[in-house]
Amino acid sequence: MRGSSGLWGLVCVYLAALPAFAAPPNGPSMITVSGPAQIFVPAGLMTFVAAAETPAGEVVLEGAANLAADMTGAFPSVVVNVGSTNFGAVNLEGIAGGHVPAVVTGKVSGRSDAPKLRLTTAFGGPISVLGFPGSGNGSIKLSCARNDVSDPTVLACSGQIHFCGGAAGVGHACAGGHVTTSVPAAGGDWTLSLNLTTDESNKVTGTAMATLGDGHSTGGFDVTGKYNPKTDTSNLKFVGFDDATKDKLSLSHFAADGSAGILKFKLVGQTGTVDLSTLPPAP
Repeated sequence: MRGSSGLWGLVCVYLAALPAFAAPPNGPSMITVSGPAQIFVPAGLMTFVAAAETPAGEVVLEGAANLAADMTGAFPSVVVNVGSTNFGAVNLEGIAGGHVPAVVTGKVSGRSDAPKLRLTTAFGGPISVLGFPGSGNGSIKLSCARNDVSDPTVLACSGQIHFCGGAAGVGHACAGGHVTTSVPAAGGDWTLSLNLTTDESNKVTGTAMATLGDGHSTGGFDVTGKYNPKTDTSNLKFVGFDDATKDKLSLSHFAADGSAGILKFKLVGQTGTVDLSTLPPAP
């Protein structure tokens, strides 16, 4: 009996040392991504005032635009607004005057912890030059980035303005100048919602969706992969559809309880890598 008791004790110790398996992924689950992999999307009011020096004097250009990146990180053409009565225009004052039609386009790129934004405001149309009717056109090109890592809600922008204009009897001239402004950003923690099934051959299939901290959601992802019983983890591939066709996700060495895995992503033009084991446990 003593021998049997001793053997049973050894068996219990051995069983206690075995890892607790989380089992293959089945059913809905959610991963909340925080920390450096948070995603902030440029969105909100951008204003600008820029001066361009010409041989005949100064031209001051001003405008504002409500910006909103789509889920690929691109800015579709956005009309510039100057006041309530001059929608879709850049305002010119000085030796040249008028309200010139304009649009803003742009693209977000870079890592999620250091996003970059490039914006171009293109404008052109009838103006007055020293009181004479004429025409003008130009562009404002901005490069934006966080100037304070502790405040991801603001992107500081700087760039150049280029303007050409003229009128009969006055002549034609081009000028440039420097411009600075800022663009607000919204976001924070984001979630990856999964709904997965593992069959008897350990093949994993399902769907997923990413939801940003500002409330915007990507289109869906079809998920395929393989569960490895030996490591108790899965390697998953994601293929986006609808608004997520240009987004990219991959999840390797994923434990079904979310305690482990390497998540790589490109969402809203921003890339990042997350070690799920470093995230706070789900509540």
